[in-house]
Amino acid sequence: MYTFGMNRDAAKRPLIRSSFIFFVIIIFFYSLGDSTMSFMAPNIIESIVHNSFYMGIIFSLSSVVGFFIDYLLSNNMKEKSFYVYSLVGIILSSVFPLILLGKTSLIVVILSMGIWGIYYELLLFAKSNYIHHYLAHDQHDFGWAVMNAFSSLAYIIGPTLALSLLSIGAKIPLYTAIFMQLITIFGILIFKLIYGKHIRNPYVTPEQTHSLKKGLIIWAILEKKLFPVLLFLLFLTIVDSTFWTAGAVLANSLRNTSALSDFFYVVYLLPAFIVAPLGIKVSKRIGKKRTAYSAGLLAGISFGTSIFQSDFQNFMIHIGIGAIFFSITVPEIKGAIEDYCERLGHNANTLVGLTNSMSSLGFVIGPIIAGGLAALIGEQKAFGAIGWLLALISLIFLIITPRKIHLPQKQIKESFAS
Repeated sequence: MYTFGMNRDAAKRPLIRSSFIFFVIIIFFYSLGDSTMSFMAPNIIESIVHNSFYMGIIFSLSSVVGFFIDYLLSNNMKEKSFYVYSLVGIILSSVFPLILLGKTSLIVVILSMGIWGIYYELLLFAKSNYIHHYLAHDQHDFGWAVMNAFSSLAYIIGPTLALSLLSIGAKIPLYTAIFMQLITIFGILIFKLIYGKHIRNPYVTPEQTHSLKKGLIIWAILEKKLFPVLLFLLFLTIVDSTFWTAGAVLANSLRNTSALSDFFYVVYLLPAFIVAPLGIKVSKRIGKKRTAYSAGLLAGISFGTSIFQSDFQNFMIHIGIGAIFFSITVPEIKGAIEDYCERLGHNANTLVGLTNSMSSLGFVIGPIIAGGLAALIGEQKAFGAIGWLLALISLIFLIITPRKIHLPQKQIKESFAS
């Protein structure tokens, strides 16, 4: 049995375990609202610009903002608790659909993308902070697997619900997203009331802040050592962004011609709710990184072969098989990164920020690539092209990545001290 919590006596562990379950439930409701908006946003943008490539560029603006938020949180600000990150992020997440309820001009959409970029990164920091500080080293991949599983369930329900609600009214999904985030705000306040006196950050908050130049130097040091992990995460994000841009447009465009389009996100996300924990058993034998690369290779091949399928049903089968392996890849690579965060101790937030910046960069590049491919070869074939790239990158990193990556602790400490 997994016991959540680290450096706690046995009497406190049941409380720590229940706090993890409560936090996962909060993330679930937050993800319901965010997934509804993830489906609505590209379609709202598409209705304004009428071009997949331009839609991808505008969609990526949220991640441009997110990239700068990552830097500020990891380098120039004192580390906060997951509760602070969660509360501020969730409040902003309710503002996102609220803005879009009015007249949706291009300026309004761009503003909403900026808000999205801020709150999305805050919630990433909240999840990383919780797992890093309150789960033991050998539970990191399990923690990410559980969070990803429940988030995936929410991201199955959200777009499917949004598709159904669109038949009632164009604004109904937006009202639904607001309602979900209000539930989440209430949940995080209750969390603080119940667990606030029992959950304590076991690490001392770093007091130092440093310049932009020094922060970039530290990021460069970590990037040089961890590039096989960080660049792989970057490309996984590019793949995921393809599903949330080209995929959203594809599902909406086929809504009146194929009943299967309603299940597009079910096929993509359901495996994470079912099979992700299986990756933990494999990783115990061959390691988290090799598990992630191997599963990424198989996912890429399956996604890639979908390019040869003109029939939408066959296309969905290939996407479903690829999604099984993809759902193993993501928590394993995040679990590996979390292990490095633990080894950095008080400086872990710097790596969290760098990791999140890779995700932000992926959502800057990904929508533009997906939009460009969709404009050239169509939304459906874009997944095949991205899949072959995933297979190639997974194979390269599987071959070149050493089993053990040693962090330059002394060099990092000297950079902080200088």
